Amino acid sequence: MSTYVMSDIHGHFDEFRQMLEQIAFSDEDELIIAGDYVDRGTQTIEMLRWIENCPENVLLLKGNHDAEFAECINILDSYNRKLGLDENDQIDTQTLYRAMQMIPELQAAYFDYYGTIQDLIMDK
Repeated sequence: MSTYVMSDIHGHFDEFRQMLEQIAFSDEDELIIAGDYVDRGTQTIEMLRWIENCPENVLLLKGNHDAEFAECINILDSYNRKLGLDENDQIDTQTLYRAMQMIPELQAAYFDYYGTIQDLIMDK
């Protein structure tokens, strides 16, 4: 049994999977992922899906990019509820996101700075 630590995957899912193969990660091992699963790379969706169903022998910690991503989702959700929009309606979500991109205070706060949420909701 081995314990491995990874961090800063940043949406590079293929490389993440290659690393698991390279270390021959198995059910007998432990993996600690020290955050930053999202942003920068093009495979954030794949990484988030993997996280949803990750093995029990994986400990997931939240990094600063993950915390910022979650905060942006919370802001989007808050506006969604205030406006009474359907959170399951892709058009409503896309329209709200575009509107939020025009709010100077959110831009000053670097709302979705890496465009991760945009990638997740726009035509995906």
